[in-house]
Amino acid sequence: MKKLELFWPLKQRITGQKFGECWADVCEQYHVWGLAGHNGIDMGCVDAEPVYAAHDGIVTYAGGEQSEGWGVVIRTEEQFLDGAGAPYYWKTIYWHLTKDISVKVNQRVRIGDVIA
Repeated sequence: MKKLELFWPLKQRITGQKFGECWADVCEQYHVWGLAGHNGIDMGCVDAEPVYAAHDGIVTYAGGEQSEGWGVVIRTEEQFLDGAGAPYYWKTIYWHLTKDISVKVNQRVRIGDVIA
């Protein structure tokens, strides 16, 4: 079994908060959720820039609403090793999108497909 490799989902590489970081204004909330720090990577882009699938998988969520935001979730179809070497289904979450989502729930996507 192999480790999951991810494709960068944006052409521009503008990052905000990185994986594991614990910014002072939200650090306490991470601890409430049982996390040591941020469990993702925040990325930014200009409006209307395409967002690409970071890996092959199945769309498990595609939608949202104006007050909560719009998003897509993609889960791997096969298991990959986690940090401890155990098999695990991985998912990537793409949030704060516009409502122009290009995929639907249960759709199979390939790495690099436009999803929003």
